[in-house]
Amino acid sequence: MTTIPENPGWRTQLAVHRAVRRDADRLAAALAEGRETYPAAISAYWSETAFQLRHHHEFEHTVMWPLMEMRLGVRVESFLARNGREHLGITLP
Repeated sequence: MTTIPENPGWRTQLAVHRAVRRDADRLAAALAEGRETYPAAISAYWSETAFQLRHHHEFEHTVMWPLMEMRLGVRVESFLARNGREHLGITLP
């Protein structure tokens, strides 16, 4: 995806954040319902998810966000602040 003022690329970023929250909610709901789950499968899922999130956040903080801020300035401040707060709320092993 090309990042230009008419297509700043944050829609993809929002979609990723929504998907991660959705999956975390589904996992929590399944565990709360007492569904029969396999601890090894849950551990493997979380291990991969944590790995991906760490790299996703690192990329956002070091590449995406500085570029968005440079190109879009104040128009993107509230978006970056909200995503930064979301990242602070996620603790990864």
